Amino acid sequence: MKNKVIKIILTVFLILLVLFIIHTGRNLVILKKIVRLQSQYSQTDNHYEKIKNDLQNVVTEYYYKDGRSKLIMNRISDSQMMITTYDGKYRNTYINNNGDKKAILKEENDIMTNIMIIKLDSANDFKFLFTLATSSFIHSENIDGKECYVINGIDFGGKTYFDKETGLMVQRIDNTSNNKVTTINFEYKFNVVTNEDLTEPDISEYKIQEKN
Repeated sequence: MKNKVIKIILTVFLILLVLFIIHTGRNLVILKKIVRLQSQYSQTDNHYEKIKNDLQNVVTEYYYKDGRSKLIMNRISDSQMMITTYDGKYRNTYINNNGDKKAILKEENDIMTNIMIIKLDSANDFKFLFTLATSSFIHSENIDGKECYVINGIDFGGKTYFDKETGLMVQRIDNTSNNKVTTINFEYKFNVVTNEDLTEPDISEYKIQEKN
């Protein structure tokens, strides 16, 4: 009787082990594919990204071209807008709060991030990918005509959608602490940003708050 129980336990253990290996192996293959696809965008010098947060009702647009960037954050619900431009030397921020306009002009030598694409953190770290592969569930869904990998349990979102063709994140769904659902949509375009897109706002319309 004792031997029979041991055999049952070993059989169940082996079945679970095989299922774990299949689950982890499949997820690792998919995660590595996403990382490989994302890598082609790491050094782009012309990029546009739009991020829309439905719960906060905020739309963020980011433009980058040849060492210059422009970030526009528009809070639609209360008519607030912030525009930040940066050229590697000067970082200018323009704030419009219901018609109350002010500008902050700074000389700032900082390392510019030429792309805001949210990628798999520590993607080159096998330990990270392995942990993610074991703790996540991945399936496929079609979102707005795009075939996507859907990852549940990923560190930076409860449910995250990656375009199968590009590897780019196209949607993220999170549950907030007060049981509300946040849906964030991402849109990307490459080699479309012009110098006109990076134009500074008319400084004469703003009250300069700080100038360095």
